[in-house]
Amino acid sequence: MIWNSVSKYKLMVMSPAAVAPNVLATMADAVVLLGRDHTIVTCNEAARRLFAKTTKRLEGMKVSELLGDEDQASAKEIESFLLRDGSVLEISFSRSEGEEMILRVSTSQVHDDYNQTMGEVLVLRDVTAEKKAEADLRYLATHDTLTDLPNRSLLQDRLERALGRAEREKQRFAVLMFDLDDFKQVNDEMDHEVGDLVLRHTARRLTHCVRGLDTVCRLGGDEFLVIVEDLHEFEDADIVAQRILRSFQAPVVAKGQSVTVGGSIGISTYPADGTDVQTLVKKADLALNSAKKQGRANFQFFSADMEASNRERVRIERGLQESLQKDELFLVYQPLFDFESGSIAGIEALIRWKSSELGLLSPLRFIPIAERSGLIVPIGEWVIRTACAQNREWQKAGLQPVSVSVNVSARQLREEDFVSSVATIVHETGLDPQYLEIELTETATMEDLDHSLEVLTGLSELGVRLVIDDFGTGYSSLARLRQLPIDGIKVDRSFIEHIAEDKKERSLVMAIVAMARNLDLQVVAEGVETFDQLRALGSMEDQPIPVFRCDRVQGFLFSRPVGEAEVPAVFERSKSDLEPFRSIRRLLHENAA
Repeated sequence: MIWNSVSKYKLMVMSPAAVAPNVLATMADAVVLLGRDHTIVTCNEAARRLFAKTTKRLEGMKVSELLGDEDQASAKEIESFLLRDGSVLEISFSRSEGEEMILRVSTSQVHDDYNQTMGEVLVLRDVTAEKKAEADLRYLATHDTLTDLPNRSLLQDRLERALGRAEREKQRFAVLMFDLDDFKQVNDEMDHEVGDLVLRHTARRLTHCVRGLDTVCRLGGDEFLVIVEDLHEFEDADIVAQRILRSFQAPVVAKGQSVTVGGSIGISTYPADGTDVQTLVKKADLALNSAKKQGRANFQFFSADMEASNRERVRIERGLQESLQKDELFLVYQPLFDFESGSIAGIEALIRWKSSELGLLSPLRFIPIAERSGLIVPIGEWVIRTACAQNREWQKAGLQPVSVSVNVSARQLREEDFVSSVATIVHETGLDPQYLEIELTETATMEDLDHSLEVLTGLSELGVRLVIDDFGTGYSSLARLRQLPIDGIKVDRSFIEHIAEDKKERSLVMAIVAMARNLDLQVVAEGVETFDQLRALGSMEDQPIPVFRCDRVQGFLFSRPVGEAEVPAVFERSKSDLEPFRSIRRLLHENAA
């Protein structure tokens, strides 16, 4: 009798060989019984399958020889393990046919009634699949599934390791923040599958541009980070950045389409720019933003000026958040004049901000920040409401009814309720929609053409006039432009600036005006500041004036932006025929004669 009915599970028989065979046979795990000298006494069927050996071949074999695979270090580890009762060890095991396995081995010592060790019982379990699943989960947690690069989670570890090595060995290293230029356009104009292929190509190109000891991570979207270690000089990061930018000059072929995407890079260096992970990443990001502003497809090293600029951006953004509540925003108005009569044909509302903390700020300083932060949405709604209400007040006061123009950003255009918001404003202010004109840039309308078309159609159906502002500076095509329900275009001031002395500029403006005529669009020339510019707009190289002349003009030559209280006086002055128009009419009359 092996098991004592009174003392359950206590091994009464001294010899390990006497353990009941039927118990061992039912166990899925491999079980090996060892004697005092750690040689195998017997085993179950699972053990025989595991080691692919018969009982006879296993009996008498040293377990360290069986599991140690003739590796002396491994054999010693196993011998030491056998002396620790109740311990667990995981070892790599190679079967005779070459299959690599991971075995989890647990040991329990067998004692007699006098508590003397008679041998050990080893239970061996194949945990190869379990370990692989754990490794796969760890990999998924630390790597990007699309590009197979380390992700943000692993980046922290890699950066901390790089910091530790650099500190111990007195080395330098660089952090390169890389971002694709105009990647959103690729997704919008093609499809996300092409975009994914571009990102995979990007990962491969970045990896090929660095050494094996360097790290390339994907932060998310089209943003990547490269850790370049063991730099002899900080300028070595310059070489890596140039190599990366050159690699992106070649197009990517995705789904049969050739796609060329460039990139911009921001660089911070250890220890010059920081000695901790957060600081180095932040400064590389600031340098990347600077590279984007420089025209893209370039790289910039971090400088203290960038940090100062970032501090100012934060101050401006914080101030903008409170500007509406503090009533710090206000509008000024610049008239547009009819080229034929010289009378006021419209008024453009321009936002200004007098901050209690920062003073009077140019829109060029705060509008880009408002757009990036999303604050442009509530601010833009305030502009539309204020301009509509003021125009209605001027009409009630008896001024000639003209449209008031407001500028709308791409961020506002993306709002799902933008059309209904405009409809609510014109209804609540009592302004006839025909006296509201919305100006949008080419870039804003082309970011998502389908959505833009839907929004502009809704605005047009309200009766609101639509004008493309800064025309000629975006990337729109005539085929796309004619799809939009617009009423006019404003020729960008950069084309007007040199129109008097530059024949190419005059030819370009002439072509724009002729194109607009063919599309039945009204043309406004903005930024007219001199009489020579006005005369060039009127003559257009002695071509027939009715064909090439702009419909309206706007600029300092006629009126600077004025406050709401000064607008009635500008209306009165226009009635007496402005001097610039009297002079141009005399000139045109003389040319006709």
